[in-house]
Amino acid sequence: MGYVSDGAYYCRGGFHKFADSLVTGLKQAGGEIYFKSKVSKINVCDNRVQSVLLASGQVIQAETVISNADMLQTVHDMVGKEYFPKRYLSRLQRMQTSCSIFVVYIATDLDLVQAGAHHEAFYYHELNHEVNYNNALQGEVSWMSVTVPTLLDDGLAPKGEHLIVLTALANYDQAENWQQAKADYMKKMLDFADSKINNLKSHILFIEAGSPATMQRYTLNNKGAAYGWAMTPEQVGASRIANKAPIEGLYFAGHWTMPGGGVYGVSYSGVQTAQKVLGLTRQDELWALCASTDGEL
Repeated sequence: MGYVSDGAYYCRGGFHKFADSLVTGLKQAGGEIYFKSKVSKINVCDNRVQSVLLASGQVIQAETVISNADMLQTVHDMVGKEYFPKRYLSRLQRMQTSCSIFVVYIATDLDLVQAGAHHEAFYYHELNHEVNYNNALQGEVSWMSVTVPTLLDDGLAPKGEHLIVLTALANYDQAENWQQAKADYMKKMLDFADSKINNLKSHILFIEAGSPATMQRYTLNNKGAAYGWAMTPEQVGASRIANKAPIEGLYFAGHWTMPGGGVYGVSYSGVQTAQKVLGLTRQDELWALCASTDGEL
């Protein structure tokens, strides 16, 4: 509904600028960033978080830990099921994970303005989106989003060229070996896009793709789940897993927790979690605190 009420916004310079701003804010507040530092264990004693163990062997003492990692991995592997109530574990077992996505990245010298392309558009063969969704789970491409960031930010590519991102829902289990299936699926995506943007296939300068296996490898989300838990009416908003875990000092942020997936949902979950960690009941109290401390929390 965010798209409907507010429209779609774009981070000038690329979406990584949004992540960069978070890093800058953390550093300004005295935080440290550990890149490429996999977490092996979140240590708990007497139902309270004690520390975090990195794969390198380094131990970081912490009274508060916020995990935006795969929730099942956080609970089962990094903490341990024995620390959670059986009722909580049963609820996690009933939750359904979302499907993944297949993304194609293209550089083209096609005049996309003349071709009638848009910054962001959703194309589909079937008016019934239940059919489109089921097609996606079966490995068929009958809908996708086509994003052209260079129509808003022409500094991302040389003059006369454009970047295009094709995105479609995909089922991790639809291919036994995504490395082998990747080329054929990329062709399906490209054929679909070419039917909407004439002559696209004959004007490709560069093309690369990411499959559900790629998503799993880079994010460690179960089967490359793009939205954490599936975005069904039974699993969004108040029906999603709460930001605070039943262990003192352990919190969740990201698309596995309230209120849901997508940039809006994930960003808002971070705000909600910050409020809970700081013991604030209202969001305006959080912003007032940030302003009064000049970012030094």
